Amino acid sequence: MSYKFIIKGKTNWKFLEILIFLAVVAGGVILGYLNYFNKEIISLTKVSEIKKPGKEKMIEEGVTTWKIYKNEKYGFEFKYSSKYIIEVVLDSEECFFFTREPNKKCLVEIIFKPKEQLILEELYGHFYLIPDINNVEIAGQLMYTQVDPKDNKWRYYECCDRENNYYLKEILKPWALTQSGEEIFKTGTCGSHECFGYDFIPYHLKNWTALFKFPGGRRIRCGLIEDSSKKSQCYSELNRIWKKYSGNEDEREMIIEQGWIPFEYISDLHNGEDIDEMVRSFKFFSEK
Repeated sequence: MSYKFIIKGKTNWKFLEILIFLAVVAGGVILGYLNYFNKEIISLTKVSEIKKPGKEKMIEEGVTTWKIYKNEKYGFEFKYSSKYIIEVVLDSEECFFFTREPNKKCLVEIIFKPKEQLILEELYGHFYLIPDINNVEIAGQLMYTQVDPKDNKWRYYECCDRENNYYLKEILKPWALTQSGEEIFKTGTCGSHECFGYDFIPYHLKNWTALFKFPGGRRIRCGLIEDSSKKSQCYSELNRIWKKYSGNEDEREMIIEQGWIPFEYISDLHNGEDIDEMVRSFKFFSEK
């Protein structure tokens, strides 16, 4: 499927402006932004370094240099591009985004920080190891994905039908297997300022879900940052991105003032083929 907001590798700002205008008229950016992103995002991932408790080593394949992250405590490993600096967080509080229990913690969170972009945290990638498969819910403002414990099939729902209820859009099918034989699924979410692509791996032996999350579309509103130093740094970074990926005065306000990040910049930060390769390399090696 083609991206209507991308023309010859460049962001089609006119098309994006129309979507934003229509979305605002309808009651918010989300309505228009979602229409073209909620399905496209699924294909986007087709996309301080802490050594403990994992281990890493360097390998090379083709033009990508890889590192290996290995977690002995929970018994899993995967390779990742050396363009990332990773940060590992145990007992992460971030799991409330992906579970129906607000106080549920992730066993492990890994943050992928592109060396090219260490300022805008909104553009980082993430990995989560989540306990309790049946409790997982990957939700956006107008869609969500969860498993039906009756048949263990993952279902993707969208809002809304004529009765204003969520409806089943599709039953997800695995797109690949991990190195240890687990099924890998893809889904996506969108909100008023962001879209994300997810690859997730249910691990029934331990009742865990391994989840990779990477940004597909992003709006960063520097004007809402209270700290003056961080606000200035944010605007400077958006200005750098505008100069590198556009330089067109007609697009200056769209990128710097409104904070819409060019799709091609996000794609350069998080290469879709590398993300696919990383996810396929994932394996559980322990039954502790």
